Amino acid sequence: MQIHLTQRQEQQLIMTTELRQSIELLQMNQMELTDFLQEQEMENPLIELEYPDTRMSHSKQNQPAGAQGPEWIEQIGSEPQLGRRELLLNLEFTFRDSDTIRFLAYLIGQLDDNGYLQLSSQDRVSEEELSKGIRLLQKVGPPGIGARNLQECLLLQLESHDEGDHAKRLIRDHFELLTRRKWNDIARSMEISMDKVKEAVDQIRSLNPKPCELDASPPPHYVIPDVWITLEPNGDLTYRLNGQALPRIRLNTDYLPLMHQANDIGHYLQDRHKQYNWLLKSLEQRQQTLSNITQFLMTQQSAFFRKGELFLKPLTMGTVADALDIHESTVSRTIKNKTMQTPVGLINMNDLFSSALNSSEPSAASSTQVKSLLKDYVLKENKAKPLSDQKLSDLIKSEHGISVSRRTVAKYREELDIPSSGGRKEIG
Repeated sequence: MQIHLTQRQEQQLIMTTELRQSIELLQMNQMELTDFLQEQEMENPLIELEYPDTRMSHSKQNQPAGAQGPEWIEQIGSEPQLGRRELLLNLEFTFRDSDTIRFLAYLIGQLDDNGYLQLSSQDRVSEEELSKGIRLLQKVGPPGIGARNLQECLLLQLESHDEGDHAKRLIRDHFELLTRRKWNDIARSMEISMDKVKEAVDQIRSLNPKPCELDASPPPHYVIPDVWITLEPNGDLTYRLNGQALPRIRLNTDYLPLMHQANDIGHYLQDRHKQYNWLLKSLEQRQQTLSNITQFLMTQQSAFFRKGELFLKPLTMGTVADALDIHESTVSRTIKNKTMQTPVGLINMNDLFSSALNSSEPSAASSTQVKSLLKDYVLKENKAKPLSDQKLSDLIKSEHGISVSRRTVAKYREELDIPSSGGRKEIG
């Protein structure tokens, strides 16, 4: 066997620590960037942060209250809520028997956040005991508390009233037809008129599918916009980056005399000084890239910023990258997790990008446009005769000149969580 020594020249892309951190810096939003700068201040003695006395106002977003039930339940009202502690206190004032109090306290401990009873297979409670316990819970909490499912919850609420016999029968015996909005089948099965069906359904809609919220609702979520776009009185759009919310970086000069020493301390401070300069340069590049992309987006989507999502044009990250002569991944990282306060509300920068239905046409509509039209048509439709997917497709074509197939309409409708025409049908 012979051993040969050869040379080979090849190119490799090696990502340095500085390059990796620069990329991470690009995709941080305002809050993440502030946290990062605070970490840098703790690690680097040459970095000092100076916090502004005033910051731009935050935009408030409430967290979603949770998954909704079927669409016909969304209009059901709500009652003032009790906490778990109040329920336990009510036991002491309502019942005298210690065994009853302990059993009901156990059931209260098994309630989920919406007041439904969640017992596991290991809970050895007979059906008779459980039914009795649920009935007793109605004395210490809002009607419907302790129910094991939506059907039982609504029945418990109706049973707390003397009236509503048709509504009780409808929930007890024809609940599946109710969820499927089969109004004619309900009238035929119950042998009542359509007016009586409507009266029963209206009464059911007045009930609460979530009898109580036992845990405090999440606090409002405050968002610091990365960009502010303003519609000026003269009609021009202007923008500014929300740099005022960030702390300013200053050089701590107290250590500079030690930086020129020929020892470990001097070498360490020289490295920290390089890191300080790198941070300033990276922040400047980040702001410049964000500014360039924002200016391009403001120009391309000016109609959207003035009139709303119905006027959002098709736009891809590749288009922005080509126009600004940067890599598409740079665009993706820059807009990631970024928000904009605009004349039409607080939006994610990513929302400004939407695919075209027909890319061969320069004026092709965006998918966001079509979704907006779908929501508008469904909102205004005759609920007794809701529009089919084919009818929606025809209306969009005839009234807006946008060709969209029935299958695409169905796809967008599902993405918007809009039920089919059958699921949207109301009693005439």
